[in-house]
Amino acid sequence: MELIAYFLLIAVAFYLLVLRPVSRQKREFDALKQLQSALEPGVRVMIASGIYGTIRSISDDTVMLEIAPNTQICVAKGAIAQIENAGSNVEKEN
Repeated sequence: MELIAYFLLIAVAFYLLVLRPVSRQKREFDALKQLQSALEPGVRVMIASGIYGTIRSISDDTVMLEIAPNTQICVAKGAIAQIENAGSNVEKEN
């Protein structure tokens, strides 16, 4: 009977230490992919460093962001941390 209890304890520890964090990372990765697929020109976003801007153009891996009139920067798509919508925000979980 003690042997079964040890195996159950090991199984619970394995679930808590390995399987649960992996599933959480997968959910976060899926949310990031969904955020990146929603990007389109004209959308106002915030990048990970806290800079706000409006998307002017998008390529495969980069985004041209207008942060001030006639001032554009090129950032990686992965740097987009938040999309501003009318009334609600979609945020990337850290």
